[in-house]
Amino acid sequence: METDRGVPGGRYEAALRGIAALETLRANDPAVSRHTPFRLELWTFLARRTGDGTLDEAAYLRALEASRTLLDGQPDARLGDQLPDSELAYAAGEFGKPGRNDLVRDILRKPTGSLSSADIARAFWATTAAARVLDTMEPAEREHLGRGVLHVPATVPWSDERSLELGALVARAHARGLDSTDRHVLAALHLVELGAFRPASHVTDGTSVHGYNWSGVPTPDGVDLDRTRAVRKTATGKAFDSPAPPWASSPTKPWMILTGMRQGIVELHLPGAPGPVRVPDAELWALLDLDPVLSQIGLGRPVAFLTSEFKVGTTGTRSRAQAFTDRTGRSAWAYTGPLEFDPAGPGAPSVVTARRDKKLGMWRKTTWQARPVTASAGPLVTTGSPDVPDVGSLTLGESGSGGLLAAGTLLTSASGGSRGRNWTGEKVRQVRLGRVRVFEERPGVALREVSEGAAPWGDAAWVVWAGGDASGVRGPDGRVLSAEQVAAELAADPELAKLPKDVPVVLVVPEAANSLHLGLLRAVANRLGRTVWAPSGEGRLVRRAKQRDHVLALVDTDPERPVGAWVPFQPTSSAGPVVSVVDRSWTGLDGTVFRDSGVGSRPLVSDRGERFGRMSHADDARVREELLRSYHHASVLTHMMPTGGKPVVISEEARADSGPDGPAVYTFVAHGVPGAVEIGLGVGRSVWLSSAAGGLLIGGS
Repeated sequence: METDRGVPGGRYEAALRGIAALETLRANDPAVSRHTPFRLELWTFLARRTGDGTLDEAAYLRALEASRTLLDGQPDARLGDQLPDSELAYAAGEFGKPGRNDLVRDILRKPTGSLSSADIARAFWATTAAARVLDTMEPAEREHLGRGVLHVPATVPWSDERSLELGALVARAHARGLDSTDRHVLAALHLVELGAFRPASHVTDGTSVHGYNWSGVPTPDGVDLDRTRAVRKTATGKAFDSPAPPWASSPTKPWMILTGMRQGIVELHLPGAPGPVRVPDAELWALLDLDPVLSQIGLGRPVAFLTSEFKVGTTGTRSRAQAFTDRTGRSAWAYTGPLEFDPAGPGAPSVVTARRDKKLGMWRKTTWQARPVTASAGPLVTTGSPDVPDVGSLTLGESGSGGLLAAGTLLTSASGGSRGRNWTGEKVRQVRLGRVRVFEERPGVALREVSEGAAPWGDAAWVVWAGGDASGVRGPDGRVLSAEQVAAELAADPELAKLPKDVPVVLVVPEAANSLHLGLLRAVANRLGRTVWAPSGEGRLVRRAKQRDHVLALVDTDPERPVGAWVPFQPTSSAGPVVSVVDRSWTGLDGTVFRDSGVGSRPLVSDRGERFGRMSHADDARVREELLRSYHHASVLTHMMPTGGKPVVISEEARADSGPDGPAVYTFVAHGVPGAVEIGLGVGRSVWLSSAAGGLLIGGS
């Protein structure tokens, strides 16, 4: 449409006039205009009606054309007069009653503080969405939904008050950016409102939160995860053993979830509920999706379901713990037998105690497992080219059917424009591209933003968010894609193809830029002819609850590890040399044999966003990475000699500018002695190579 800018009567002019007409219709109607400015929800509302529920480009344009036609014939036309029986009219009626601000506060869960015009508009459109969800239902259908999501027992009569409560819950879900049409999501939100994540449900040692206790058994001083107990029968009675829990050797303790269990159904005891609430598995998973702490904890921290016989649920033959892991990618611990929590004494944390039924149970850990791909019923489209190996398995269904390029994977900006692909399965309402942030993540503490700055690629980029895997990139269906397969998928992306070649691709894949040869970045950049950025640390899209958006971030998960950087890779010129990447083998001076893929190295990125080399250190890598960001600003080369005390300066000399205007330079940072260089390995130790072997390794990096 931008190509028609300035063309009399062109698509751009027609759309602009349509937007002005829709805004005039809104402004003419005080029943609507006092509650909302022109927002995307308004346009979408009309597009849905003109498109008979189908939201495509044609529907949005028809909405503008209809607005323009109406206003041309009736300049004082009001929006609401044209739609007297719509959900928009319902919302306008509700918001026109006394007590509007109380309604807004209830929908937004904002009991105090001032209400902005944006707050009022958000609540207004949430009310509209709730009416759209519920007004098409028959009374019996609405009651059935309401009893389930509000956890109303069959013995309690259904009433008009309950029906209003259901509408308010749906509106609150929409206002939070949740799927207000998903009954399990609605029920999970109700559990949150019953206090699932309030301090009364916390498992805490008095200083930090370590999980949630929904079991109904008080644990006022927390739960001891460093030991467990097992009861066994003896000739004289009972004896207690104290075996170490299976996670004891791990530096990362699991996040605890304590629930009740009755007749094979999970039961939750919540502060705001009059009694135990029985929940199906899908509702429990939806509740954990809303956990404000767990959603910000890295996937390296498992969950321990401290619940008796947390075995098969409604998922069929998989254990509940495996179903959780398959859904989230997070490992989980669960026990196959009965568990209890025994007090260990005044002021001491409770102890997890295994009770013998016929025999003692077992602790089992689940890990993420790739799931088989379900074949599409529609025609198959394969992507690839003769020079890209092993892409025959990359099959996509028709547009919108759930493939990697389906409409549901699109990331959009606040204005609704396409900005990338989401291959994680996590719901993203909108993504912001022009800024990058660093968040700090520590066990038991909510994610904390520590810095913010301009994105090194500017305001325009195509973002691809996916999970990392030792063999490549993990898609939402569980497949692991090689670098070449990822490049082939993006080369077939019709939305990306619409963008100018100077728009870069940002691969938000954890540690994607840490391979010695930058294989993923290289493959995508050379296949697409675009600059590619990727993180050398824990790169994620982080959800900001208040703004209801996702932002690009590096997450500092360990104070001993480097935070990383956003690393660029420019496509290799077709006239330049072809780099053949081979995983070479090396032998250290001590006989250690390793390959390039085993080298622990990190790319060097300056504070100007330039990649200028690599570092390989097994010690102080975090500090060194940070110091080397200012490498290009160093104007003096200093020769220092250690003496056992304060180092002695031997000489200093001016150093040539190594920035963009200076001579090309590649920097490799490592320890060395005359005749040898020390190379860090990915396993956390280092190895010495001869100077000749070290030179060959560095020269091919």
